[in-house]
Amino acid sequence: MLGFLLMSEQASGSSDLVRGGFILFLDNIILTLGGWVFWLTVSMFTSPDEVGFATTALSIANLIGGLLGLGLEYPLMRELAIGRRSAFGTILAFEMLILLSLSPVMYFIGVYIYGTGYSPYMTLGVGLLLFSGLAFVGKFSALAILETRYVVLYDVLAIIMRFVVGVVLVVASYGGLGIVAASLVQASIVGMALTLLCISRIGFAKVYPKELIHLLKIGIGNFPSRLVGIMTNNLSIVFLAVFTSNPVEVGLFFIAIAISFVAAGFASSLATMALPVSSMMRTDASTASLRLGLAVTSPLLAAIFASPGVPLSLISPSYIEASETLRILALAMLLIVVVTNVITRLNHLQKLKQLTALGLVHLSTFLVLFPILTVYMGAIGAPIVILLSSAAATIYSLKWLGRRDLRSLAVALLIIASTWILSIAASSLPPSIIFALSLTVGGLINLMSGELTLSEVIYVLKTVSNRT
Repeated sequence: MLGFLLMSEQASGSSDLVRGGFILFLDNIILTLGGWVFWLTVSMFTSPDEVGFATTALSIANLIGGLLGLGLEYPLMRELAIGRRSAFGTILAFEMLILLSLSPVMYFIGVYIYGTGYSPYMTLGVGLLLFSGLAFVGKFSALAILETRYVVLYDVLAIIMRFVVGVVLVVASYGGLGIVAASLVQASIVGMALTLLCISRIGFAKVYPKELIHLLKIGIGNFPSRLVGIMTNNLSIVFLAVFTSNPVEVGLFFIAIAISFVAAGFASSLATMALPVSSMMRTDASTASLRLGLAVTSPLLAAIFASPGVPLSLISPSYIEASETLRILALAMLLIVVVTNVITRLNHLQKLKQLTALGLVHLSTFLVLFPILTVYMGAIGAPIVILLSSAAATIYSLKWLGRRDLRSLAVALLIIASTWILSIAASSLPPSIIFALSLTVGGLINLMSGELTLSEVIYVLKTVSNRT
């Protein structure tokens, strides 16, 4: 609840939650836009096959790095927030050791796919894997100690350097190698800068095997949920390509899922920041995170649900074909916000078995349904799988939601339903008008239901603008 945030002694913690969540959301938008600008620019100066070589190396590095993260971002944020500084050095040493040990596997995967001539790409890819691991530990450690501003600062610097280095190398005829080298520069800047920041703030304590086991237990408890994120963001695109063999449909799905994640980004960022804030304040901030996240994002998701062609047309009119995909994903994102907040709550309460069970429900539903629905329904099956797996996880999560949480979810679903009815009743109006009306209706329902008051809106705006 935000009411308690405005008046209670927890005010400083709520400010950290809102400000940190907004800055993290801003960081994600910058990374997304920076990535799009980079790829659009370098693709103009090199051939499609060079781009293909580069994306293969980057995808392998990102996939292996994501899997070897082992869900350790959660113990990092929780343990550092309660003052257990040795968690930083322990996880950093473990990540570097496991990445170094398995980096030859990544190298040989790439060489196996494209032959020995691909070895320069994979050499750079191994460097990217190592520095990405450094950036992974540094980023979540910085979030845990609420140094979110530095995360954005170093990400912006790294994006600029990636763009400059990439364009220079590609224009100099290095092609795909220049693209991979630029990504390596980006990862190295973020990794080294955030690691040095954390060492200066936290220190580098001695590594204890018992503590590593404790941290790994927490990480592995979160690993199924981490896999779902990887599946949804990355592997769903690969799976869709395998099961449909239609690059056009894959491209439309990629754009739709990117828009949906940006639309739900603020709520997801709040859920991420709720864990260190909960640990620091010794109280559960996930209720406030869920309420504020749904109140802010549900009108936008509802507007996308009612008129999905509007955001798609802003990119290109050709992407309007993905309207039904985006409509389904908008509803799925609402449920993912709920599940993410429950994961934060279970981490705060140290309910590892329940965390694992929740992740397995989500993951198993996704893996079972994806090949079935995409084979029989085509590309539209992919967003339906994301929706159904998220719905299964949400239903399983209901046992950990209180009355206040359920009320927030009910209001969000009411907003979706109301804007859907509005879109049918006002179907003769231009899509942009329907989109604007849906946003307005969603905001009014939030105000009338008390999910978000004007005083709370002013409080959030002041908190975001202060020191941001």
